Amino acid sequence: MLSTQADEIANSLAARPRVEVVSVWRRLMAGVVDWLVVLAWGAGLGTLAAILFGLLNVSSFGLNFVLGSIFLGFPMACVVVIWKEVSIASRISSKGDTFGHRLFGMRIEAISGNRIGRRRAVVRQFLGSPLLSVYFLSMIPLILWIPVAILIDLVSGYQIGVIGDALVTSWMIWGLVVSSVLTIANHVWMGFDAEGRGWHDWIAGTVVVSASVARPPRASAAVSLRSSASPSRSEGEEYSP
Repeated sequence: MLSTQADEIANSLAARPRVEVVSVWRRLMAGVVDWLVVLAWGAGLGTLAAILFGLLNVSSFGLNFVLGSIFLGFPMACVVVIWKEVSIASRISSKGDTFGHRLFGMRIEAISGNRIGRRRAVVRQFLGSPLLSVYFLSMIPLILWIPVAILIDLVSGYQIGVIGDALVTSWMIWGLVVSSVLTIANHVWMGFDAEGRGWHDWIAGTVVVSASVARPPRASAAVSLRSSASPSRSEGEEYSP
């Protein structure tokens, strides 16, 4: 992978003067749009799950809704958010952009100018979104701890669950703060980088450019053009440099 990255960097933006690097503010606004769409999906399905749980005739609707939000709604919201981010990465590999990028006229591509593969897009998406990689992924094992802690309290009579609930609650707040700080730091990095690339772009070997600029020809096409343009030699013709 490092050799591939080195080959692409050798043919980087310096050799492609027509490439227009997108400003940090446009990238930030595109990211906000994408996250609003993702969070709308997560919050919508999570709330729907909590409401359905609240309609059960176990207790009052209010208590059922609270329990449904903790045990079903919020975990479902986290899973939906992760699923949507993976689907966004899949769109990047196939179309070269997200909904927010298309709205603000930009696209994601490799340093060579080609589209990136799906696995590479997924890695880039997770590294470039601390809110996803630091917050939502870490919330899944923390949420799974809640019913385990309650069971321990019921069986043993100790207050282990109270400590666990306090840790989960603290991370729900401070995890959001940490991921937000990392997001801001990444965008500050983009502002000082000459090519406007964040650390996820450097690791994945990508760059975000204006969609108005035409893609460069693929290397395979360029090779075929050169081979077709070169004069052919007869079978017995002697080669002379």
